[in-house]
Order: sequence, then structure tokens, then C-alpha cells
Amino acid sequence: LRFEFISDRAQQLFGVSREELEADFFAVFRHFHPDDVEWVKALNAKARRAGTSFQATTRMIRHGQTSWIHIQSRPRAVGTCRRWAGIVTDVTEQVKTEQELAESERLLASMSRLSGTGGWQLDLGSGDVRWTQQTFVIHDLPSGQPLNLEHALSFYQPDDRRCLEQALERAVRHAEPFDLTLRITSASGREVITRSLGEPVVKDGEVVQLIGAFQDITRQAENQRRLAEAEARFRTLFEQSPLSIMVHDARTGAIFDANRAAWQAYGLDSLEALKERYLWSEPPYSEAEAVERVRAAAEGRAQTFEWLSIDCSGRRFRELVTLMPVVIDGQPRVLSSAIDITELHGIRQRFQAIFDASPVAITVLDITTGELLEANAHAWRSWGFDSLEDMLNHAGRIWLDVPFDRNAALAHIREAVARGGDRFEWPTRRVDGSVMWNEVSISPLDVDGRECALVVAVDVTIRRQGERLLRESDERFRALLKDVPGVAIQGFGLDGTVNYWNRASEALYGYSEEEALGRDVLELVVPPELRESVRAAIDGVAEGGSLDHGETEMMRKDGTRVPVYSSQTAVRREGFPTEVFCIDIDLSERKRHEDELMRIASYDTLTGLPNRTLLAQLMREQCARADESGQGFAFCYLDLDEFKPINDQFGHTFGDRVLVMIAERLRGLVHGSDVVGRLGGDEFVLLLGGIDQGPELDRRLRGILDRICEPIWIDARTVQVAASIGVTLYPADSADPDILLRHADQAMYRAKAQGRKGYSLFDLALEGAQQRRLERLQEIEEALRQNQFVLYFHPKISLRTGEVRGVEGLVRWQHPVRGLLPPAEFLADLEQSELEYAFGDYVIERALEQLGSWAAQGLALPVSVNISAPHLLAPDFLEKLASALERHPQVPPSLFRLEILETAAVADRSQAVAVLDRVRRLEVGVSLDDFGTGYSSLRHLRSLPVDEVKIDQSFVRDMLTDPADHHIVRSVLGLAAAFELHVVAEGVETLEHMSALTELDCELGQGYVFALPMPAEDLLQWLADWPDRSAGIPWSKSSAAR
Repeated sequence: LRFEFISDRAQQLFGVSREELEADFFAVFRHFHPDDVEWVKALNAKARRAGTSFQATTRMIRHGQTSWIHIQSRPRAVGTCRRWAGIVTDVTEQVKTEQELAESERLLASMSRLSGTGGWQLDLGSGDVRWTQQTFVIHDLPSGQPLNLEHALSFYQPDDRRCLEQALERAVRHAEPFDLTLRITSASGREVITRSLGEPVVKDGEVVQLIGAFQDITRQAENQRRLAEAEARFRTLFEQSPLSIMVHDARTGAIFDANRAAWQAYGLDSLEALKERYLWSEPPYSEAEAVERVRAAAEGRAQTFEWLSIDCSGRRFRELVTLMPVVIDGQPRVLSSAIDITELHGIRQRFQAIFDASPVAITVLDITTGELLEANAHAWRSWGFDSLEDMLNHAGRIWLDVPFDRNAALAHIREAVARGGDRFEWPTRRVDGSVMWNEVSISPLDVDGRECALVVAVDVTIRRQGERLLRESDERFRALLKDVPGVAIQGFGLDGTVNYWNRASEALYGYSEEEALGRDVLELVVPPELRESVRAAIDGVAEGGSLDHGETEMMRKDGTRVPVYSSQTAVRREGFPTEVFCIDIDLSERKRHEDELMRIASYDTLTGLPNRTLLAQLMREQCARADESGQGFAFCYLDLDEFKPINDQFGHTFGDRVLVMIAERLRGLVHGSDVVGRLGGDEFVLLLGGIDQGPELDRRLRGILDRICEPIWIDARTVQVAASIGVTLYPADSADPDILLRHADQAMYRAKAQGRKGYSLFDLALEGAQQRRLERLQEIEEALRQNQFVLYFHPKISLRTGEVRGVEGLVRWQHPVRGLLPPAEFLADLEQSELEYAFGDYVIERALEQLGSWAAQGLALPVSVNISAPHLLAPDFLEKLASALERHPQVPPSLFRLEILETAAVADRSQAVAVLDRVRRLEVGVSLDDFGTGYSSLRHLRSLPVDEVKIDQSFVRDMLTDPADHHIVRSVLGLAAAFELHVVAEGVETLEHMSALTELDCELGQGYVFALPMPAEDLLQWLADWPDRSAGIPWSKSSAAR
């Protein structure tokens, strides 16, 4: 095996001399890449054995550089020998180009895969569609399968396919590129949102191809949707927040945006009005100071401060304002939030007044530094200082020397604070140098993060002087302390027999000296439950023991209890029986002030209910009890509806009295471990224990709402409020009081949004119920448009003559599926809804249409209809009523009558009187319906502009068997006669009812004994038949002479 010939170029490419190659064939492999040598040898040997052609592309390494050569050889027979002729070619540049191209294709495929972008090509000549690998991936198809246009379009959803087809047509005809967002359904059924881009390839002025890109943007679209939803949720929270929130210019403080609570806080009706108003110029503050705070907040220094504002009515109110920097649409802004703290500020002022007026010395001390932070007037006067500032600057003057120096006192105070509070006696020095002993009560207190002590000091110098004098001389003691004011001293033997009783004891316990001497002290002043332990202590004195000192409760002559500080001294004299002297100081005044301080801190000053601070503690305790017992509780957030108009009309003092009465009603509705508290304003909280979602909860809440709605009488005025309640249930909800409060607050706002005067549970299940009510209201609204509501007419009959005096129009729903429905099936859904007014207008219109129809037939029969209180008091009611009468000029207004509930007439009496006066001036009659079931009926009847009352059927129905109902009916008839009013008795069911009413001179009756309610088309026939039917009824015509 040898080379016969080798060219210069081949020898140069192999890198081996000709001599070496001719001497050794395998020298040709010297510069082959080590990894390629063996397989090239093997391939060459195989070709030689088989006598076939041979070719290989291999690497060469020379001087550290890599190159590529391509070897080709072909066998040729020469005689009996076989020779191979071959060609060697340098393919280094070609290989490098192919490698770079492969790398580029790999990078392009990776970029396509990472970006979710594929490519496509549509050949217009053949109709073939070619996709890149990523396009197949987006469609969940294996790559490489043949496609045509119809197959490619089949993945698009119908509407999107039409859109794409139109874009393709424009691209072909007009060479228009396109960029579309379209939806496809992949081969695996996955919905994908895509961005499809295409542009034409033009050759010789004609579009021959369309090429484009195809990108999966499902994730981007979902992110955009979530961003839009997040922005909508933020806007909802911003608008519905009860806090006043505004967005200001970071330099000028000008208002860019604000929520409803912000402009309503100033009594304004729009954001535009708020933007035009100067908010920051109310003395003692200035606009310049406000702008400075805004700019400080914009620089990153958040601001929290109190500010005095004034609303459009001139009412001044105090706010706690927080400013913080924000960036909105790339611009620096300042966000302000404000909460009305007017009431809290008032509480602080009242607390300070009580603090300053307290008859005991009260101070606040930093137990770390010993600094005196606060003292009331009684304190600095007791120590002889000229003012509070004088005492704060020279507090060190009150301390004595060791062992009663300042350091020892602070040590005692710190130990008392560590124990959660304690009492001890300690001496101090007055400014004039005299020593004053105090009984000191220590309570822990946090003041702006500083560990402090609230120190209440009672001057016991006189008591201690008394004790000292008692020890010095019995006689001097008896004489000296006989008239000591405020220190009650009793002396008694070990058997309890009293032998000394000073005048202060007479004043404190009510027994004169003559009554007390010789009596058992235990029977005189020791409460029964303490007598056994006191007797045991006195017996212990006989054996050398002593009696305890401290606060206790004793008993007066009249049986009442009195808190005292009691100290006892046993006097043992040789030759005399041991005596015990008891020194008592009345703590009633101090206790009252301690209780008052505690009440101010924990209870609402207006209503006496637990305030927000105490409520948080009570909620935690309620949660703990619920966890222990396994029984949950309902957390109820109650907010009064339409309370602001009461304040606006009658003033805040009147409104406060209404709040007090509401609080009393709520107290009467809770029991056991239930809690009722006030958060502020017209907001209350109830914790109803041992209750869960169900009928019992509904019953309790309905009872609360009904009780709230009952009329309130104050100073000859009657007002009526309603309430909305939000409810959340524990332990289904969080144990955190703030979260419970927030959830109940959200539910309360949902209750208001659903029509007020109701409640809403923080529960998805109730949302379904509310949705069903909305659906029913939508059905009612549609029924109004289709005139499905009809009037049935119930005659009013003269009980004296049998004459038909009129009819009452009662509404029924001619439901297309459920048939004829009574009012109970739909009126409840209308209450407190916007549809309530449209429904009332509809009923009035139908009644006037019927009156017009009868007038055309020559029948003049009065018709009355019922309207609700909100409809009557609506601002546009009178205007709409007058317009309705004008639309029916053929109907005399005197034939038309409105019936209103008695409770509606007195709920807002002044407004009701004004509206009813104008109704009467339109010549429309007014009846007071269900008379006797409301409140203050007799009190307000005289002032109401009505000409007829209707006695409620509940009284008429039972008047034959219930003397009380009979008396009510007779009283109403007498009252109506005195006021010259017509009377209609409802619920006349039998001839016996009719006879009893006739005997009481009742004028008109209405009931089933005469007729059932009937449609208009049946009423004419009934009127025609009535003379014959009524002939057999025993009418009392003689009463007509009355």
C-alpha cells in the first residue's frame, strides 16, 4: 500500500513531505485530528476491501491551527492491480460558514421559543402554508406536518377568523400589512390569545407571498386584564372609603382628585365644588402652613397633624390629617387622608376638665427618668406651688431626705407598676417645708411610648396624726379626735362592744353616739358577708395579733354601702382590757372620680356605652369565651340611616338626644354576655353571643331594626330613624377585632346599597339572596312597563244607609306565569328601593285612569289608594301628583283620595304636614290608614291635615271579644267626632261587627261582609246588584238624624 503519485497541493494540504508519503502510506494521517484518525482509517480500509469509492471530511491540526479537508477517491482496475485516484480539497471556509449558519439558526430558534414568536409564510401560487417550529408549538401540533390555508384558518374562533380573512384579502389586493390580536383554539383544546402580523411580498408589482410573525400573548393579555381589575378595585376602595382621601399637587397643594367622603365632609355635593373651595385658611391655621406641610410630605417626610376645618354651613370640625408622597402617572403627588376627630377632641377636653377639677391630687410620672409630666390643680395646690408650671419646674422640692428621698420613692413606684398597680403611704414636703403624708395609688400608664405611672394621692396627714395621738394618750385622743372632720373613729372591746364613737363616725355611718355606744360594732357597720372574717381577726388580737389596714366596704344605718380606708390599732394597757380603735376615711368621692376617669377612658360620654377602646377588649374576651364554649357570636356594625337630616333640621343637641334614646333601645335588646357599644357619630356595635347564621339571627336583627324604627318623641317633636346593619360571624371570621370590624363595616355598606333599613351578612350565601331580590325588582320593573299590575276595588259602605260611598284600590300582580299575586308577594321587595316611587306613581295613574273611565260612563265613585311614606315625602311627589291630575281633566280631584299609614304621618311630622297641606289644596282627600297601630296617634292627630281616619282591622276584628279593642274603637270614634273627621272601620267581617259599630255611631265600613276586592269590570255588575243584596241587611237609618 503506497502512493504512486501525489501533487504538490495534496502534499501541502497533508503537511507531510513527498518522500515521507512515498516511503510510508500511513504518514498521511500524521496531522489528522486525533479523534478523526481511527474512523478515517477504518472507512478507508473498508473501501479498499470492498473496492468502492471513499470520501471523508476531516480535521487537520498544524501549528496549533485547525483546518478542514475533504478527501474523495475512486477505484480503477489496471491489469490485475487495483488503484485509487483521489482528490483532496481545503473546505475550511465552507465548514466555518455552515457552522455559523447552524449557530444562527439555533439562536433564532431559541429566541423564537423564548419570546413565544413563530413565523409563517403563505405562497399565493400554490396555496401552501409554511410554519416555523414555534408556530407549531403555539398550535400544540408536531412540527413539520404539511398545511394549507384552510387548515391554518380552522384554528381561529369564528369572529376572529372572519377578521383575519378580511385582513388577508386586503393584503393580497392592496398590499396592506396587518397587525391583529386574535383568539385560536389549539389542537389540544387550549384557548390562546395571539398577535398575528403579516406583510406582502411583491414581485413585479404583484403580491406573490404573504409572510409574517405569530406570537402567543395570552399571558400579556391576562396581565393586562388583572391590571385593569386591580385598578378598578383600587378605585372602588378609594371611592367607598369612609375616610376623606384627596390627591394634591406636590407644590401648590391644589386638589386633583378626592373621594365622596372628602367632599361630603365639607357639606359639598361634588368634587368640582371641593376643588374650588379654600380648605386651609381657617384660623388659627393658614394656607401657607398647609402648603409647607404638603411640600414636606412630597420630599418624603410623611406628616400627621391635627387641623381645624369649616364646612359649607359654617360648622367647624377638627380632623386628624396624614400626608404621604405618591407617584401617579409618573408625576409626584401628595395623598392626604383625614378622619373627623371633633368628638374625640371634645372627649379629651371633658377628660381634662374632670382631671383638673378632681378633689384628689393626680400626677403623671415617667418612671424611667423620674420626670413629672402632668399634675392637676389639686396636686400643685396641695404641695403649695403657684401653678402647674411652677410644680413641673421645681418638682424635686417635694422629696424628703433618706429613707424617703426621691430615689426610694421612684423604686416603690416602679415596683408598683411592675405588679400592675398598688397602693402605699409615703411622706413628701410642701413648699412651706411642712411634711404631708399621702396614701398613693399607682396605675401603669403609657404616654406616647413612655412608661409612666398615674399617681393618685390622698392626703392622710390628719389620719396619721390621729393614729399618733391615739397611741400617745387615750384621753387626749378621745378629746382631740371627737371633732376631727372627715376621720371616723370607733373604739370597741375584743367582744365588739362600742365604747367610742366620734362625730365623723356619726356623719359617715348615720348612727348617733348614743345609738352606737354599747352596740356590737359588727352589727352596726360590718356587712353580713364580712362579719365572720372580722370576728376572727378581732379574736386574733386577743392572742397578740394585729388587724389589717386597707380599703374595704362598710355599711351605713340605712343599709347602703360606703367605701372606706380603714386602719385599726389595738391598745394594750397593763391592768386594762385590750381595746381596738378603728380609723375610717370615706373614699366615696375618690372612688367616684376614679370611676369617672375609668368611664371617660372606656365609655362613650354621650351614651354611656363602651367606646372603641373598651370594645376591642370586650371583643377579645368574647372571642376567648367562644373558643372555650364552642359557641360563636355575631359581630354587628349598626349605622343609622338618614340621621344627618335630623341634625340639620333640629340641631346637634337634639340629634345627641336621639342617639341617647337609640342607645337605650339597644341596651334593652341585649342580654347575658351580649355587648352593645358606640364607635362614634351614629355608628354602634353589637356582639350577640351564642348565635349563628339562621332564623334566630334573623329574628334578633329584625327585632333590633324594628325597635330602631319606632318613632322617637322629644320636646313635642316626633322623629323616626332606621338603621343598616352589617354582620360577620365568629369563629367563621377572623379573631382580630380590627378585621371583624372591617368585615362588618363592609357588610353594613352593602346593606345600605341594598336599600337600607336592613342587614347584610359578610357571607357569599347572602349575596345570592340579594341577587335574587335584585332579580325580583328587575321583574317588577318589567311588569310595570308591561302594565301587569292591576287594581282590585273594595267598596266602602255607609253603615247607616247601605249607600256605597267609594272604593279603595288594592294592587295585584297579574303575573304571566304565577297568576294573580297578592301584595305580600312583592311589596316587601319594593321597600327602600328606587322602584318604590315609580310603583306609587303607577298606582296613582291607574286609579285616575279608572276614575276617568267611570266618569265617561256617568259614574262618579270616589277612589282611594295607598302610598308609602318615602313616596309621600319624596321631593317631587307634589309636582308629579299635580301633573297626574292635569292629565285627567275629566276627573274631579275631590273623587281621588290618598291613604297613608299613621306611622308615616308622624315619622317626620313637620314635613308630612307641609306635604299633606298642599295635597289638600289640590282638592285631593287624605285618609289616615291603620289608625291606632302607630305611635302618638292622639297627640298628633289634631295637627295632621287629614279628613278621614281608618280604624285598623286588628281592633275591629276582635272588638266583639276583647274589651280593650272595643274601648279603642269607641275612643277613636269619639276622637274623630271631636275633630270632625270621617271614619272608616276596616275588617267588618260579620253582621255582628256591623251592628256593634253602628251602635258606636261609626259612619263607614269596609270588609268581607259586604264584598271581596274585585276587578273594575266586576265592580259595575256588583253595583247594579247591590240594592237587592243590601235589602236584607238591617241598616240603622235612625242614626242619620245625628
